[in-house]
Amino acid sequence: GLEVGRAYQLADDFLNLRKGEFVDSIIFPLLECIENEKINPNNINHRILRKKIKNNMSLIEKFYKDEVEKHIKVAESLIQDIDISESNFKEMLKEAPRYLIDIKFHEN
Repeated sequence: GLEVGRAYQLADDFLNLRKGEFVDSIIFPLLECIENEKINPNNINHRILRKKIKNNMSLIEKFYKDEVEKHIKVAESLIQDIDISESNFKEMLKEAPRYLIDIKFHEN
């Protein structure tokens, strides 16, 4: 459940970012990593920040999708290890992480 929750939160953060909503504590470190330069939150206005986000959106999207995929794969591997006899329920559990995240990505 923890890995699915992380993937879901990342997907939600990314969708919010695409709508122009962001949390400084998330976007500043992400942009610093992408642009390889330190950003001083006190010296940047929101217009410049939005431009940086727009200019880096393809890299930001790749980062989020890669992170979401990583957490989905961990969740799927954990489900494989669960000691549940082969049944429709186990098959449903195997598909649940990807299914839930796909729904989240397609709700907007």
